[in-house]
Amino acid sequence: MEKEGLWETQARALIKTYENSLVNRQNLFCSYFIPRQERLDLERTMLSQAAANPIAKELGIESGLRYIFDHETHCASVNNTDHSKNGRLLWIYISYWELRAELQKFKKVGKALLERPVN
Repeated sequence: MEKEGLWETQARALIKTYENSLVNRQNLFCSYFIPRQERLDLERTMLSQAAANPIAKELGIESGLRYIFDHETHCASVNNTDHSKNGRLLWIYISYWELRAELQKFKKVGKALLERPVN
């Protein structure tokens, strides 16, 4: 069960990394002054990292990122200084990935318990 707990810790850290990147991406999206290419480069980097990471693959982060990049358009008011108020869809996906990580952990624990030899 320690192994599954470690996996969940790694998954949550990965989700937190993507959360920070998504908040930064949405800030770039909502900015009138930052060039669009900067946002596109960040998106490309995030997608390539998600495709290469086995935990991200297991959580389905890459497909979620593609959906967010295609459909997330919410920006808070122009004088907003709190970057976490930009975006709506990204927060739904972050919650979904956290729940999915927890579910995967319990599935792994259940599988480990079933495969454990009975003494």
